[in-house]
Amino acid sequence: MGKSSELPTVTGEQVCAAVAAAGIEFIEHHDCSICGVKVGYRVIEGLPYFDSACGCTSWYSEPSLREWDTVAWWINTQESRAARVELLRRVGITDSGSSNA
Repeated sequence: MGKSSELPTVTGEQVCAAVAAAGIEFIEHHDCSICGVKVGYRVIEGLPYFDSACGCTSWYSEPSLREWDTVAWWINTQESRAARVELLRRVGITDSGSSNA
């Protein structure tokens, strides 16, 4: 496996705790390819909702509830070490696996 295996595998519980401790309300996933607006997870009442609609097209979808394990899976499946480090940072977890809070 690549260098990403050197980083800790995180669980949904760890991500949830780190996000709560850091007071994070939005976790950026990517930029809309049409208008450039940030698309990602909105944290609403402690739960992750994926918000994929920026409103630049006629298609709109309400944010949909996900599980913290889904967010952890997204982080853990990144092949690039730099990408994993960045995603861990976005959820309030340092490179060593500890919370920034």
